[in-house]
Amino acid sequence: MTVDNAGETEYKCRACRRNYNTGYFYHYYCTEFSDPVRITVRERPGAVLSVSPQSWLTEGDSVTLSCEVTDSSADWTFSWYTAVPYRDDLTQIKNNHGYIMHVELLSDSSRGSGGNYTLSPAALKHTGVYMCRGERGESAFHTQYSNPHPLWITGESPPVSLIINPSRTQHFTNDSLSLSCEDQSDSTGWTVRRYTHSEGGSDCSRWGSVIGSTCKMSFLSTSYTGVYWCESESGENSNPVNITVHGVEAPFSVLMLISSVVTASPYLLVTIILLVKCYRARAHTGDYRIQNTVIEE
Repeated sequence: MTVDNAGETEYKCRACRRNYNTGYFYHYYCTEFSDPVRITVRERPGAVLSVSPQSWLTEGDSVTLSCEVTDSSADWTFSWYTAVPYRDDLTQIKNNHGYIMHVELLSDSSRGSGGNYTLSPAALKHTGVYMCRGERGESAFHTQYSNPHPLWITGESPPVSLIINPSRTQHFTNDSLSLSCEDQSDSTGWTVRRYTHSEGGSDCSRWGSVIGSTCKMSFLSTSYTGVYWCESESGENSNPVNITVHGVEAPFSVLMLISSVVTASPYLLVTIILLVKCYRARAHTGDYRIQNTVIEE
């Protein structure tokens, strides 16, 4: 039985056996109902992950991830996880927005069992999306996974570079985009990954076309705004890049042209107005002369 809702429920049972057949129906003999058993289900407590001093760091900085449980009771120990590309043996979780993420227990998770996991000094390999979970008791009762929290580490000599084509970080929804992982020796074994607020951490196979170590997107969405980076199977990373996707660019119009002209040169606008007035004055004078000619004839 899977429990979905918190609350108290009363359960009873009884035994029945088939007694005889009248030709159309079976008759059953049943015992009395058992004494009731009440089972109380409480909502599983959550875990909240925070980062200090900040999420964007430079190689050599120190950063501490802190995990707290919403339940007021004590005696919790903590485990630490990171979001990784899909493999068959990974734990699958669903975030608050309904997207599936795959997480892996950190190899040195135990050093953060007290609730604080410190990286000092931080390195490029520590770039990623982190989560935590509290546990207690012999039966390993555990909390829900915490909110995913990213860490972005930049360095002077990353082992690989994320190449953006077109080469800019601001894009529109009608654009196409290509992201490639390039290093000095070869570009194999690298995966383009990203983090967005709604989706969490994921790799290119979910939202683009993978060709070697290149990720191609034929169209963009504003939900694609996020941080992108290259990651190897061994855990090496490129410098992360923040890419923003805006709504479709507004079509060019006469009003936009006038606005641009006014901004560029107010004197040019005055000149245009004077020319229009002169043209109207000359046209009015021409009409007056034509009327006089007709009257004289």
